[in-house]
Amino acid sequence: MTLHKHIAQSVGYALLALSLLYTANAFAQSETGTAQSEARQAAKVALSEKIQERIINLNENVVNRVRAAISRFENISGRIDSRMAKLESQGVDTHIAAERLLEAKGHIADVNEYLTNLSSARTAISSDNPKEAFTQVRTEMQQIKTSLRSAHTALKDTVTLLKEAVQTTEGTQGVSDAVTNAPQETTE
Repeated sequence: MTLHKHIAQSVGYALLALSLLYTANAFAQSETGTAQSEARQAAKVALSEKIQERIINLNENVVNRVRAAISRFENISGRIDSRMAKLESQGVDTHIAAERLLEAKGHIADVNEYLTNLSSARTAISSDNPKEAFTQVRTEMQQIKTSLRSAHTALKDTVTLLKEAVQTTEGTQGVSDAVTNAPQETTE
């Protein structure tokens, strides 16, 4: 007999032994009765509670990350606003960038509204139909994600438009100084 046949035969015997062992365990479990099934039910309930707690924690972590992103975007839009005002005072045409910044602020406001109306994971878990409830939570999170990406893109476009506006009016006195991050010295 070849080596491959020995291996195949050994694997066959092992599978047969496993199936017999499984059958014997099933028979033994059916005879021990409800004591083991009650223990299993208690273990399932404990596991279910752990899973529910993990889902709730994950949802809260995602909501915290979204709130942090909103805060960062609001901070950035405020900085862009002040820079735009400085550029405008020096004669740079910033109306196109201002429109794009207004669009970004609209997306940020949408995210805030979606976050306020977001169904909580606790509500979804305790509902009569958790699968359907989580589908709604997932849809709401997709709306938040889409609005966050749109806000980010609009903020990037605003900065790009401001840079282009500065380049078109580069000959104006002091415009380059308005787009640098270095503090300006005042002379008196």
